[in-house]
Amino acid sequence: MNLYRDAFTNDLVLSDATPLTPVAGGFVYQVTPADRDAFLRYFRLRETGFAKKDYMAHINTYLNVLKGELSQSHPEQVPAFTSCTSTWVKEVLAGFDDYRFYTGISQDSEKGMVILARDSEDGQHTTLYYLRNGLKAETADPNVDPWAGYEEIPEDPSSYELIE
Repeated sequence: MNLYRDAFTNDLVLSDATPLTPVAGGFVYQVTPADRDAFLRYFRLRETGFAKKDYMAHINTYLNVLKGELSQSHPEQVPAFTSCTSTWVKEVLAGFDDYRFYTGISQDSEKGMVILARDSEDGQHTTLYYLRNGLKAETADPNVDPWAGYEEIPEDPSSYELIE
């Protein structure tokens, strides 16, 4: 099993225990967990808010950072990345009010990924969206707790703190 961390904050935000469906030319992962609340709780995702104008500024800055990283590692992918993510962002902005926004445990929306979530029309399922290039994969070691260094998940997940 792979675990995925935010490439900039190192927050654990995803695993492939829930199927990852590539969309937007493969540059975005779409995930529909069986139990949204358990998923959000396990990965300690925290809801945050954005006005449309603020989200546009954030996503443009974040995509430019990802594009800069990609131009160093895989410059041949930059045109597809730019085209596909631009189209995806336009779709998000067209349905902006249907989305909720989450950050990892660090709550660093300035340098970290903002994960989008959208409920199905019947409200039975939630789909989350992750920008693939903002993730770093690691193989899960069954002998290592990926949350080592963090306190246990509290009943009230409004206050997760790093144990120093």
